[in-house]
Amino acid sequence: MKDRTTYIDENLLVSPSSDSCRTDEQVRVFQRKLYIRAKQDKDFKAYSLKDKMCLDYVLVESYHRVKQNFSKGTGVDKVSFSDIEKYGLHKFLTEIQTELHTNTYQCSPVRNVEIPKEKKGEFRMLGIPTIKDRVVQMAVKMLIEPLWEADFIDTSYGFRPKRGAKDAIKQIKKNLYDDINLFMMLICRNISIQSPITNSLSCLKNVSEIKVFWIL
Repeated sequence: MKDRTTYIDENLLVSPSSDSCRTDEQVRVFQRKLYIRAKQDKDFKAYSLKDKMCLDYVLVESYHRVKQNFSKGTGVDKVSFSDIEKYGLHKFLTEIQTELHTNTYQCSPVRNVEIPKEKKGEFRMLGIPTIKDRVVQMAVKMLIEPLWEADFIDTSYGFRPKRGAKDAIKQIKKNLYDDINLFMMLICRNISIQSPITNSLSCLKNVSEIKVFWIL
């Protein structure tokens, strides 16, 4: 407990490239510990994650990830990344850390923006939080994600790190192809028992045609 960092280490903010690698590694090590603990014990409850949100490397890495995934637009406060860095990144993150420590943090309203759809005259609403809120949200995500990951099964692909709809489609195609292969092997085995030579050659020809049909 005495070695736990409860302030923003300015050394983490010196070099963006080395800083990012260092904090990313620290976060991943902690995530891995959470994941293994949750995987080993299905009844595991992480009751003390709030203080982990205030760790310097967690907040610094949260900021880096939010900036890396940044899309155009600012929140209701109109504050951009360049504004924050002019103000002072160390001061910005320290203020967030203090608010989290003292339970005074309050999120801002989400700015709603209309995004035009492909069909002319139609729009969809997009909510844009402030960068400050996005940093806090990212910190929460990084801490709870390993706990949910431990509960997912291997065939779950939605809203998971490094997985998506395209990966699910690839897996479905592979499963279908494997099932077709197994089915054809069973057919060939049954036919070859009745007529080992002629019917087996005919079966192989039909299997090739069926495979081509499925591939197309």
